[in-house]
Amino acid sequence: MDKSHASSVSLLKALCTAISATLLLVVLAEEAHAATRNLAVQNAKPAAQKLVALVIGNSKYESKEVPTLANPVNDARAMAETLNKLGFQVTEVTDATQKEMFRAISNFGENLEPNAVALFYFAGHGLQVKGENYLVPVDADITGEASISSETVALNTVLDQLQSSAVSIVILDACRNNPFKRARSIGGGGLAQVTKAPKGNMIAFATSPGQTAQDGTGANGLYTSALLKNIQTPGISLEEVFKRVRNDVAMATGDAQIPWENTSMTGDFYFNGSPAEGIERTFWESIQDSKIRADFETYLTRYPNGLFVEEAKQARDRLLKEEQESAQRRDEEARKQEEDARNVAEEKQRLEEDRQRMESEVKAQAEELAKSKRKSAPPPFVPPAF
Repeated sequence: MDKSHASSVSLLKALCTAISATLLLVVLAEEAHAATRNLAVQNAKPAAQKLVALVIGNSKYESKEVPTLANPVNDARAMAETLNKLGFQVTEVTDATQKEMFRAISNFGENLEPNAVALFYFAGHGLQVKGENYLVPVDADITGEASISSETVALNTVLDQLQSSAVSIVILDACRNNPFKRARSIGGGGLAQVTKAPKGNMIAFATSPGQTAQDGTGANGLYTSALLKNIQTPGISLEEVFKRVRNDVAMATGDAQIPWENTSMTGDFYFNGSPAEGIERTFWESIQDSKIRADFETYLTRYPNGLFVEEAKQARDRLLKEEQESAQRRDEEARKQEEDARNVAEEKQRLEEDRQRMESEVKAQAEELAKSKRKSAPPPFVPPAF
């Protein structure tokens, strides 16, 4: 083998090695990305995980065909407030036009981080056409199937924007009858089941596929009311939250409305703390108003990195200060009592000395008076002798 051939073989081997290394790096990068995308959310609110939500409620539809809905705006506001309490960074939009909905959804998707938990909530009118779901903005003017895509927002638009998040939750309280008289022939009642969604996703419907949901008679819709109640329960998983919602709604409607979920979740997510955090929270709630410093010392020993460490330290330090101040007051009171007792004893002694002195003086004066009387008294009469 001549030198030029040997050199070519060596170069080829080096090139193959470089290509293999590059392919290996690509595979490892893809695996790392997949691991991030399929992250199992084991804690309710990991320190590095961002919780974000887009909440939309449409009530005042502009078309004369569509009556104003009583609940969606109230539902959206209540959901936004509750999610804020649970640590979500919430964007709230009410009575949104199509442009406003597209803009809000686009901005929401653009700002998502890879490890984020993203929640999308919509209350209002929704439609299904040929198995696809559409959310209806307040300025929609639907005259037939051809105008659906130009007048509404496809649910797939939302799902596409959620692709980059580790966990995505879509909640749709939009399973109502088609209100557009000129387009009554399109689609069916309620919304359609979603057959394709990103991994790590849950889509929750107010009722089962193809069925319509009841609005309810209170300030909030029936479905959202049950959701607001259960989403705040400590220590229960995402799936358990919606199972309880389903039971509550089914019971309230006599099984006429059965909430439904499609899920591709691969891990656990907790709105209000994991089971372990639920135990910790229960313990904290049992002692948070305690007047005993040892209770907070016990909490800090059990949960040195717990949810309420700062509050426990503040309570412990406050009670310690109160104990020290109370001990100081007791010491001062004891010293005062001792001083008062000493003053009383000294006063008694002084009074006794004064009494004794006065008695001595009176006695001396009496003796002096008696002596003086004896001196001044005439001599005793002695009768003369006969």
